[in-house]
Amino acid sequence: MKSIHILVYSLIEFLTLLLSSTLISNFLQTGLFPNLAFAVLVYFSFKNGPSLGLLLGIVTGLIADCFSSGPFGFYIFVMSLSGYAIGRFVNVVKLDFLFIPLLIVSVSMLSRFVLILILSWVLGLNFITDQLFTLNHLFELFSTIVLSPLIFLLLRLMDKVFQQRGYKSL
Repeated sequence: MKSIHILVYSLIEFLTLLLSSTLISNFLQTGLFPNLAFAVLVYFSFKNGPSLGLLLGIVTGLIADCFSSGPFGFYIFVMSLSGYAIGRFVNVVKLDFLFIPLLIVSVSMLSRFVLILILSWVLGLNFITDQLFTLNHLFELFSTIVLSPLIFLLLRLMDKVFQQRGYKSL
């Protein structure tokens, strides 16, 4: 994997985190928004394997930790472990248009939920545990799952544009 790919992936993750935390949250005014960065992490990890999933999870977690009020390193751990685990399924199933993105993101989001719950319990972070059992978190879970086919489609289209312009596949 070339370092330019990792830089492009990291930039895409940063932009989706920025989009999620600023533009979408200001647009909706409710504080309810999908976790676009996690869906992008799922796509890149599933497409490129555990090594890139781990590295991109670390970068995504680092950026998320900068935006978060939680303890530093919490999201680095959650995202890197998620990226690695999702990447283990590379070449197991072929991505289709609708069902596989829904399935992968659903299982990944639920696994992330359980991981956050366990980590919060181990570290004694009650404020994070309290936030998990709310309608806001349920909306985040549902909206991320519903939007995942669209996110996967946009990333595939971006990949085709890169290939048409003579660059290697994302």
